[in-house]
Amino acid sequence: MAMAGAESFPWKLIVTAVVGVAAAAIATVSLLMLWSFTTPNDRVFMFSDHFVGGTSDKAVATSLAVVFGYVAVFALLTYRRLR
Repeated sequence: MAMAGAESFPWKLIVTAVVGVAAAAIATVSLLMLWSFTTPNDRVFMFSDHFVGGTSDKAVATSLAVVFGYVAVFALLTYRRLR
């Protein structure tokens, strides 16, 4: 037996907002990492014989920013449609 008013609670809207905010935050952090990797810098960071900020790190930051940016835009459009 369902509770009265359970159908009117906006679960889809809340889940869409949470996913969208999280995806936007990850995309923003990835863009900031990419920006810090591409600015001129005289420091060299190494971690376990790996240069931090090298080509592979730039590719990973770019991929994360693009994928989570798409997810954030899709969540925004879905949120607007559900609202």
